[in-house]
Amino acid sequence: MVFSLLLKAFQSLELTANGTVLPCEKKSRGDKSPPYHIIGECHRKIRLTIEIVNSQKTPEGFEFIFVKEVTDSSSGVKERLLNPIVVRLRQNQIVLAYPFRYLSAVNGKASEIVLNYKNRENYTGCDDTSSINPTCGLKFERGRVVPYSEGFCCFCPETPVEKKQTRGGQDCSLRADDFEKQKYKASAHCLHFSDIWYSVSALSDPVVFHDIFLQVYNQRHLINGSSVWVSLTHEEDFELNYKNTSQYDTNKTIVASFVTASPKKGTVLISSDENRLLIPQPMPGVEMDKLPPAVKNGATDYLLIKKTAINPFGDECNMAGISYKGFARQPNRCDVEKGVCLENQPLDFWEKDDEIRKTGKKGTHLLQNYGTPYKDPIVIDKETKEHWLALEYYDEQRTMLTVEFNADDIVVLTPGKHVQISKVITESTEKKITFYVYLTNKDLSSAVLFAKAIDCEFEVPDSTNVTKLVLPQNGEELELDTQPGKIELTETLKCTVVAGSGIYGVVAKREVLVKPLRRCICYYHCLCTCMGESLTCKPMEVEDFQAAGFRGSLPILTAKPPHRLWIVANPFLAILAFLLLLLLIGLAKGLCGVMGRKHISYYGLESRIYGKRKIKHYHEKDLKKRDVEYDDEGHPINPDTKKPARVFSEEIIFAMNAFFLCMWPYMKIVDWFAVRKKQKKDGDATSTDDESDGSSPHHDGKYGTDESEFKTSQMHAVNMRKGLLKRGGKKSPEHPQHHPPPKRPGEADDKRHLDAAKGKGIHSGISLRNTLSDSALETDQYRSNPDLSVINKEMASWKKGTHKITAVKK
Repeated sequence: MVFSLLLKAFQSLELTANGTVLPCEKKSRGDKSPPYHIIGECHRKIRLTIEIVNSQKTPEGFEFIFVKEVTDSSSGVKERLLNPIVVRLRQNQIVLAYPFRYLSAVNGKASEIVLNYKNRENYTGCDDTSSINPTCGLKFERGRVVPYSEGFCCFCPETPVEKKQTRGGQDCSLRADDFEKQKYKASAHCLHFSDIWYSVSALSDPVVFHDIFLQVYNQRHLINGSSVWVSLTHEEDFELNYKNTSQYDTNKTIVASFVTASPKKGTVLISSDENRLLIPQPMPGVEMDKLPPAVKNGATDYLLIKKTAINPFGDECNMAGISYKGFARQPNRCDVEKGVCLENQPLDFWEKDDEIRKTGKKGTHLLQNYGTPYKDPIVIDKETKEHWLALEYYDEQRTMLTVEFNADDIVVLTPGKHVQISKVITESTEKKITFYVYLTNKDLSSAVLFAKAIDCEFEVPDSTNVTKLVLPQNGEELELDTQPGKIELTETLKCTVVAGSGIYGVVAKREVLVKPLRRCICYYHCLCTCMGESLTCKPMEVEDFQAAGFRGSLPILTAKPPHRLWIVANPFLAILAFLLLLLLIGLAKGLCGVMGRKHISYYGLESRIYGKRKIKHYHEKDLKKRDVEYDDEGHPINPDTKKPARVFSEEIIFAMNAFFLCMWPYMKIVDWFAVRKKQKKDGDATSTDDESDGSSPHHDGKYGTDESEFKTSQMHAVNMRKGLLKRGGKKSPEHPQHHPPPKRPGEADDKRHLDAAKGKGIHSGISLRNTLSDSALETDQYRSNPDLSVINKEMASWKKGTHKITAVKK
């Protein structure tokens, strides 16, 4: 866009500026791309491209360029700046500069001086051979005599003639009778140089000199409501020209580059190949008002002479740069008139053009005929010592200026570019799916935003496109609808909700879930979850989070949660750790058994290791080849020692130990139930016997000593069974450690009665000794009761569970 157009008399300036916002890129090593790529330590930058078109005389005052809009490089959309950027610009007069190179020096006007007896008193004749005091004298340069500086002599013929000498003008009709008259016939011709000298230089093709000075400012608003202008160039002098085409500040936050066009064809009037530049040399000691006119006028009177009119060696006549040698050795020097060979001198060209200038016309040799010399016509490069002839350039000239700077702190208004899909709620019925989309405008200006659900699974059609005006930094809810049609939804499907604006198009998208006859919620950074499922927030992936319009990284919970024990916070891990601990302890217990500590390994497992079980062979090494024997209760026993034998191998015992602590509660519970069941069974049997005994007429009276012994023995047997049950039945009645109850009084008499019955040959079909075993009675090993008639008692009763058969008197 055009920011200013100044039209004045003899001046024309057109400024065009465009701004672009683009991301910063670090410049790699060895990258020789244009210098505006240097700005890399930033996230965002603005590049201003300023086109300057000058014609006629260049205005040298300050120009201000206001930049209020920039273009987004990615979308091509013009965006407004919250605070404008101002470029203050100043330029010098555009100059067409001709580089020139010094060749030689020539005198402005070489003239001939003739000495003879008519114009010089005490004339002694012409002497051009003396090396000490020739007539014209001698010229010295660096202490040496300049060759041919003594001039030359022209003589009249020895025979008098009635005419004058052609070059010298002396009278040749006089007779030379004596020596005094003879010297009148010779004339001395001396070469004289004027005080004006010119340097001769060769020109090269010109270039355009355009000096630009700039400063960049940005407006900032303070908290108190006032505003200030901040210099983005940090008050550094930015000067761009033909030599310094780019410049950046010390911190590399701003850089400017410069490109100007070459001179157009037809605008260059000086032919550098054909002409030589003649510049008059200073004349020390001569005041300004006394300087010759050719020098007083300055650069306007510089001379441009064809290079064919200059002889750098000075040995040719009628050419600029004639020397003593060329003058003295000119052909037929005395047969020609005075001044021959001294034409076409620099001052001759100046005088000729000066006469034409006075008539208002242009000549061909003065510099002003080719252009207006700049205020500093000779430009000298201080570093390279290169010299330039500067002429003001009035033709149309285009210059491109690029300014690039860090824009992280510059606010760009981008309505509709930064849209955030904050929340989506989906609701599905049999005939319609509704999307409640909550959009947030993250920009600083209002924008018309739209939302639409697309790309649904199971060929569900896209939803309606809904638009709404959203204020800056505010949110609005948009309701979208779609109809599945004939599609019967039975599974959860996925859709994509897109949002954006008419300027930037789609700028945010988010994947949502739709569950038939359910409601699903997609909230901020959490994945979608449907009702009836866990509502715990599962964070999205970073890519999906940023695609939904959120900036930065995923939010992190910074609030300190209430303190809870680790066991409470992680119950599953706690249980797993506890089980692993029990397993390790069990493995250690099993390893103790492997190392020979059997009492540790067997601890707590005796009831299982020595329990009731049919085994194919003994698990003890020394008993493996022997037949298995069992006790009366069905426990495997050692055939030699009658001690219990193991029913499991060491490997199985090791495995049982590994899980011992895990199984131990179960084992205790099983044992407790077994004891309770046994006690209940014994209690029922005892109560049945007591009832039968109580109804018998034999028990009506008081019992004597035998009855007391019987009750005592019965209680002792019950206690013994309880003890065995508590130990898990690991010891049989035949166990070595089993001690029978003490003998009651009268037991010897009972034995004698039994022996007497045997002697009489009374048989009951079974040994009476076996009736003393409680285990035999309890297991119903004997089908019939023993014959009690052998006892010499008036009355006897059978009591199950007793150790003795007691006769009770009636």
